[in-house]
This record gives sequence, C-alpha cells and structure tokens, in this order.
Amino acid sequence: MFFALLPDDDTRAAIAARAARLPRGGRAVPAANYHITLLFVGRADAARLQCLCHAAATVEPRPFSLALDRVGVFGRAGALWLGTGHLDGGLLAWREALLARLAADCGLRPERQAWIPHVTLRRKWRGEPPQGPVDPVLWQGDGGFHLMCSEADPAGGVRYHSLAVFPRPKAG
Repeated sequence: MFFALLPDDDTRAAIAARAARLPRGGRAVPAANYHITLLFVGRADAARLQCLCHAAATVEPRPFSLALDRVGVFGRAGALWLGTGHLDGGLLAWREALLARLAADCGLRPERQAWIPHVTLRRKWRGEPPQGPVDPVLWQGDGGFHLMCSEADPAGGVRYHSLAVFPRPKAG
C-alpha cells in the first residue's frame, strides 16, 4: 500500500503524450497506473488500515502545482521517470505533515531516501535517460490524495486500486 497523488484526465493524457515521444526500451507503465507516490506503507492488516485512514483524514489537503519537466532513471530499479526540477515547497511541507501524523498515530516510519516526486513511465529501463529538453507537463492538484493498493495483473505488471480518498467527500 502507498499514499499517492493521482493526475486528472488531462494531466494523465499529457504525461502519456510525453511518454510516447521517448525512445523505445523497457516496459511501458499503463497510463492508468500514473501517480506520484507520497509515502510507501507496505502491507497493512485491517486495524492498521483503519489507523492510516483515520490519521490521513486529519491532514488538511493543500493545493499544489508541479511542472514535470525532466526525465530521470532510478538505475538499480530500472525505472524511467518524468519528474520536476523545482519542488513546490507547499507540497513538501504538506507531505511532511502527513508523514508526521501517520508516524505519531500509526507508527509509520519515515523513509530514509530523499523524496523525488515523479511519475514512472517505464520499468526495466537499461542505461541513461534520454537526453534533450522535455516539454513540461503542468500538474495542478487540489490537494486530494489516495491510499492505494497494488495487485499483480494476470497479464504481467501490476494494477493499482484506490482504497480511500482524502479528503473524504462531505455528506451533503
């Protein structure tokens, strides 16, 4: 399980268009799986899932803007990604508030690596990232986020499913 930002349809289509312009190689990530991971959770039983959802619901969402304007590779993982060269400070502070709440309420341990907001475009990429300028994708987020679950896809790869959405829709 992981907490994630999901793009709206227009942003998803723009990311897919950038991915289509890249050289062939690796295994393409389906556009339906595009997301930015906020925090990795791992496995969770029902009690932990309830704690995570309750704690996440208390964190005030914050709108953000990201320009996805660079391509990179996580070499060991073989992941080719589209990310940002300028991190929205408000998004970083909001993510830290979410992590602090989940740590305090549910014992979630902070990740040791620096957070690099990115959308994975290809898996099993070999070599360096493609060179050259990237036509930026502007991602405007309303601050909503999801608790996601991954499951193996019979055709290979994985599928992601939203288990909970935050903020929760208000009863009206």
